Amino acid sequence: MNNTSGQNILIILLVSSIMILMWVGLEVANNYYRSTIPEIVEDQMRSLNPNLNTSMLQKLGTRLNISESDLEKTLENNPELKNTNESQAKTASMSSSLSIKQKTEASDAGNLD
Repeated sequence: MNNTSGQNILIILLVSSIMILMWVGLEVANNYYRSTIPEIVEDQMRSLNPNLNTSMLQKLGTRLNISESDLEKTLENNPELKNTNESQAKTASMSSSLSIKQKTEASDAGNLD
């Protein structure tokens, strides 16, 4: 009986060793073939074009700057633009007051619990 238990232990150790070696080998192969750099980082590591786009720089230099007084004159001369801006301002004001009201109601509901 002593001889068979020794053989059983030897077989279990041999099978366990083979499984451990296979596991380690598969992990090494998986890590070797798997990229550790995400695609986003690979895109960011791409080399940049060292040449400046001079035509774009020239366009920026000739860009039209509008002062506030010119903008106000344009709005006065075009009432439909003024109405559009006023309605956008009202919409923004209403949405901000609505969000404040919702936050207040949510905090009041939390205090009642």
